Amino acid sequence: MAKTVIGLDIGSWSIKAAVLESTLRGFTLVDVLEHHIPRGPSGEPAPGGVAPAVRGVLRDVKEWDAIAAAVPGKRVLVRELTLPFSDDKRIRSILGFQLEDMLPFDLEDLVYDYYRVGPTEEGGSRLLCAAVERRWLAGYLRELGEADAAPKILTLDTLAYPHLLTHLGSPAAGDAVAMVDIGHLTTSVSVVRDGVAHTVRTLSGGGHHITSAIMRALDLDYGEAERLKHHAVRFDGQAVAGVEPATSEKLARIAWQALEPVLRDLRLTLHAFANQHEAEVGELLVFGGTSQIPGMDESLSRALALPVRRPEVLGAPWSQAGARSEVEASAPAAVALALRFLGGGGAGESVDFRQGEFAHESDFTAIRDRAGWLLAMAALLLVAFFGRQYVHYKGLEKNHAALVAQLERYSGNVLGQEDTDFEHVLSKVKNPPEAEAEEVFPEMSAFKAFLQVTAAQEAVNGREVEGRPGVAPGPRDAAPPIDGDEEDEGITTTEDGVPLMPGDRLVPEPDTSYKVELKQVQIDTKTAFIKGEANNIEAVEAFTGELKHNVCFRSVETNDTTRISFGDRQDWLRFQLKIDIGCQKPVEEKAKEKPKADKPAATGGP
Repeated sequence: MAKTVIGLDIGSWSIKAAVLESTLRGFTLVDVLEHHIPRGPSGEPAPGGVAPAVRGVLRDVKEWDAIAAAVPGKRVLVRELTLPFSDDKRIRSILGFQLEDMLPFDLEDLVYDYYRVGPTEEGGSRLLCAAVERRWLAGYLRELGEADAAPKILTLDTLAYPHLLTHLGSPAAGDAVAMVDIGHLTTSVSVVRDGVAHTVRTLSGGGHHITSAIMRALDLDYGEAERLKHHAVRFDGQAVAGVEPATSEKLARIAWQALEPVLRDLRLTLHAFANQHEAEVGELLVFGGTSQIPGMDESLSRALALPVRRPEVLGAPWSQAGARSEVEASAPAAVALALRFLGGGGAGESVDFRQGEFAHESDFTAIRDRAGWLLAMAALLLVAFFGRQYVHYKGLEKNHAALVAQLERYSGNVLGQEDTDFEHVLSKVKNPPEAEAEEVFPEMSAFKAFLQVTAAQEAVNGREVEGRPGVAPGPRDAAPPIDGDEEDEGITTTEDGVPLMPGDRLVPEPDTSYKVELKQVQIDTKTAFIKGEANNIEAVEAFTGELKHNVCFRSVETNDTTRISFGDRQDWLRFQLKIDIGCQKPVEEKAKEKPKADKPAATGGP
């Protein structure tokens, strides 16, 4: 049965909807719809939000099974992170701990997810972590729900672009492609290599900035400046009907200058990718409403020294939407979102902000609608389960009585009296030998590891290093010569008997006691992460040394040490430690466990 999926691209100038039908054999792009957002004289969206525009773009779609949408890039915080492991459960457990110092908001106020970029040489993971403000996300989903367009997937548009590139004919292995969506307020960039988005950015700048520049330069209102941008601005140098050549040239110059900040940031993004990954970007795939300005491709190619091509979405073999120039440039982002839904996305394969309290309602609707039937089935299963247990219990009682009677008869035959006191036997069963009981319990648990860490802290705190007061010498040329016959009365000396010259002074020994404070400790049975502060580097080394003495701490690594100075903590150090947990028996114990040689058999003798 065919499934209808809609990729909903909610832009700042218009709403685009790509309608895909998916079957077991494949998928087909059925249609691409666009609805412009009404704007006031100053260019601001008309009151009412995006809900009316979303309803307008979906008006011609009779029904659908799912909607995939994206959060505007300017609302998302993206951070790169490297972890020393690749297991999803471990990543989930430590992700918030790692992001806490990287984001300007409290984690409780954010919804975050991660996208796996690739492995590290040491077997770890390189991640792109995306976070959005929780309160804003709740309002955004509420607004889409009012338009009957609640999305099943809510991701980041730049992370959906690789799905589109896969179906447009991926470049050769190892080649990098920059997909650039030049919109109204922002420009989205995703550098894709081998089907993975390695770098994503949302740049401030687009068609709105061109309109504003024309409005200021020619003293026009926003509507007239927008009309000139659409009909009179060309970057290819060709004449525009009804417009003086000098005016056309001036408009092109104004528009290109308005795009200069975007080009500068785009150039920096491409250079940053090349420096980090040691791979140059081979070409640009350009789309978006503002990219429709005639001559844009050639101008970008000259400015960035890269070949530029267009993603031919409507002309793809899997499209039945028909070629339409008015939506060809704005369709790719919406199609990419629909393909992101069809392509799925397991743990770490993509970002989805619909999680936890924001999970899609339809995930619970089926259970809610069938709650009565499910309760009835649960009651029947419980009755059947307890009925079977009752029958089994009665059978056990009967067998127990037969065994007790048999034991009583045996006791009477052997001991001459019937005895049913078997507590001495049960005590041996309930209390096995001590050596066997020790193997039942783990040698190290998270709680025990925490106690060992705090014990190491207590062992270090307050420890003092031996030292003596120092001597600060005075100016030697001011000291009078000492005659050999002169008495040495009144000459000041140190505790070691060293005389002080005139002008010298004793310097008291500084406080050498160690102070270590633990700020955060996160421990499981395999790994411990510690954040703390110490009054000097010797205290950190002493604390690390105490931890290394523990036989259950296989390795203790210092990940980061930063000097801090505030309040009474001048020249303190902030440190982070990573501990691999795994107990190893000492050599002495292993030697004791060696099997003993069999004793020689006893022989007869005189």
